Amino acid sequence: MLKKRLSVVFLLLMSFSLLNAQKIPSSYSNIGFERERGLFYFQDTDKKIYEQVRKSRFTVDQLIGGITGTEKGVAFDFSDSLLNGTLYYGLIPVGDGKYSIPVWFNRSVKIVGGKSEVNIKENLSKTYDMTGWQTKGYGLLGYRITSAEGAIIYDGKIEFVVADPFLVSNTIVDGPFVDNVTESSAVISFITNFECEPSVTVGERIYELEPSKKHELQVTELLPGTEYDYTVRAGNTIQELKFKTAPQKGNNSKFTFAYASDSRSAMGGGERSVYGANVYIMRKIMSLAAFKGVDFMQFTGDLINGYAYDPEDNRLQYRNWKNAVQPFAAFFPIYETMGNHEGLHTRFYDENNTSRYIRIDRFPYDSLSAEALFADEFVNPVSDLETEDGSKYDPDPNSIDFPSYRETSFSYVYGNTAMIVLNSNYWFGPDVRKEPLLSGNPHAYIMDNQFNWFKKRDFKI
Repeated sequence: MLKKRLSVVFLLLMSFSLLNAQKIPSSYSNIGFERERGLFYFQDTDKKIYEQVRKSRFTVDQLIGGITGTEKGVAFDFSDSLLNGTLYYGLIPVGDGKYSIPVWFNRSVKIVGGKSEVNIKENLSKTYDMTGWQTKGYGLLGYRITSAEGAIIYDGKIEFVVADPFLVSNTIVDGPFVDNVTESSAVISFITNFECEPSVTVGERIYELEPSKKHELQVTELLPGTEYDYTVRAGNTIQELKFKTAPQKGNNSKFTFAYASDSRSAMGGGERSVYGANVYIMRKIMSLAAFKGVDFMQFTGDLINGYAYDPEDNRLQYRNWKNAVQPFAAFFPIYETMGNHEGLHTRFYDENNTSRYIRIDRFPYDSLSAEALFADEFVNPVSDLETEDGSKYDPDPNSIDFPSYRETSFSYVYGNTAMIVLNSNYWFGPDVRKEPLLSGNPHAYIMDNQFNWFKKRDFKI
């Protein structure tokens, strides 16, 4: 019996080892998997250098998922016993103005051991009830998480319902955004805290969406150059918004677009550094763009600090960037693409030379790569460019050996202008120039399939 058990354990370990070994793409040289340590390694000339596993301290789910109702308001559990700091909060007056942002209350509450509580019943009632939640029976609360040192970690929002105790309800925690606006279509996208069936109206049409947390609605059969009112509802809160379709292709009417890049964290404190994103400058850029009446924005890379080793770290940084632009990006689309700071890597840590960096794009490519995460967080056009598979340097024509270009390299037309967006940080390996045994793509290098795709762009407008 003991031999049988040992055999089963051995087979399971072998299967696990083979499974992990098979996950190493053929495009990577000198990468292996060691069963005993359960780690991938980089085979240097005479030694193995093992991956450095580093999990993000904070995740999006952690900062939005532990909110519950209490007798007097809502309680927050951020699942981090070492997190001490301050929670700022305030009601969000949806519908009072064009842009719905929190009006921060003149008091705050402490975060102790990762937990905090907001007394809505006493602190945000009577003369402080600017949104009428006592009459309506529900409201939208904004909250800001800061560390003991004063660093801003995340800005969130939660809908509450008046009951005994209070309840938390379906809330749009990311978005809504209007994306991929053409002369006859648009995509409305948003993410909710719970799986739910939200509703969207565009003009006179009503759409009931399928149960999910992530929602993308493509609206078609629209008229060119036309402004449409739309509403989005997940819980009780209804957001009333609008967007304008692109002019007909070839139309020579004037239009205005904004262009920017590089909005990662900056010095100066406060909103200049909100866990990877420069919220301060993005709000200023978006305010100016809205004031100038832009039709769309092209944002070309380095949205965040990035260079993370855990996808959830970059995801939280993306959410902070999106929170900064969202009040404006519900009215006109932003087309984003990747810079080197969108990098998401596996790092191999040389214990004998701690300043040596050996980094590759994370894999499996379809779920953990920088490209996969970017495409998951943003809504951009999908081109017919797929991967670098099939190129002359493809090591195995029978398998997928490179990340997808989906929603990171694309083109679109607005009126009489064509935009071509390239991903110059595809399959990015920051250290390949100084590590000759390492595989990956250097910064700002366009590989063959993408270059050929670019050369074949032929827009008839």
